[in-house]
Amino acid sequence: MKIAIARDGSQVSGHFGHCESYALYEAGDSMISHAGELESPGHEPGKLPPFLASHGIKVIIAGGM
Repeated sequence: MKIAIARDGSQVSGHFGHCESYALYEAGDSMISHAGELESPGHEPGKLPPFLASHGIKVIIAGGM
């Protein structure tokens, strides 16, 4: 399962839609590994959920929505 953490610099972003990028992780077989970075395409209502889903992301961690 792919997990995205919304971030600003090295911190968890306070807002899912306004973050700079997403740190991607893969979870499976009792292990979590870093899977890369994904630049945010910018804030636009309704845009981010399908964008992240198109990259196979099932879980998002953010400071707020």
